Amino acid sequence: MLIVGRIVAGLAIGVLSMITPLYQVEISHPKWRGFMAGTFQQMLGFGFIVANWVTYGCDKGIEGVAAWRLPLGLQMLPAVILFLGMFIFPYSPRWDEWLDGEFAEICEVCVAFTGINVIN
Repeated sequence: MLIVGRIVAGLAIGVLSMITPLYQVEISHPKWRGFMAGTFQQMLGFGFIVANWVTYGCDKGIEGVAAWRLPLGLQMLPAVILFLGMFIFPYSPRWDEWLDGEFAEICEVCVAFTGINVIN
């Protein structure tokens, strides 16, 4: 079961590594698009560093099975935040257009994120 969980987590990270920068770039103001994509990549590296130090600290500071269970369980925190974020953030404008073609709602989302009025 542990191996299956690691496979599912690995596939999810692979999908998120592709979809998240696309979403960020699509909803960002044109001036900030490169910065947003770059920040995402930098945070991946930062996350790897934090994960390694947490694992190292647990290995050196905790005895027994909690030394490997705690780092494995801490992976749930970002996963829960991402899951809840799915319900908070709006659809991307292109996905929304593809679903129902509501141009007015797409314009509202674009104005909310970029500050650019696309109608006038």
